[in-house]
Amino acid sequence: MQDGRSTKLSDWQEGVEHFNAQRFWEAHEAWERGWLKLPPKEKTHIQICIQGAGVFYLIEKGRLRGAHSLALAALGKMAWIRDQGGIGSTFPRIEIPDLEDALEDFVQRQILASKNRLHARLLLSPT
Repeated sequence: MQDGRSTKLSDWQEGVEHFNAQRFWEAHEAWERGWLKLPPKEKTHIQICIQGAGVFYLIEKGRLRGAHSLALAALGKMAWIRDQGGIGSTFPRIEIPDLEDALEDFVQRQILASKNRLHARLLLSPT
């Protein structure tokens, strides 16, 4: 039986792999496992990843109104994290560079031109 940290890392890595293969629903599901038990900043950080994947899934399904609402929620959480001084040096964590730009682009113009450039990664340490 895996300990909690090993399970979390396994789930997060699974989500990263799904996200990078553009299987956004599966990424969302993998990242959802256990996120509620995290401290507030880490919890919000993972929720942003979950919501980002959800936005792309809804866009694929043609549910643009729902995608728009979810993108706004994720952007609001990003602003909260920034107001709290950022995620800091918390590891492990999931990073999706340019996610904020892609969500803002979608919210403002209802297009998501940069989806294919997004690449998630699991960071275990600062290097």
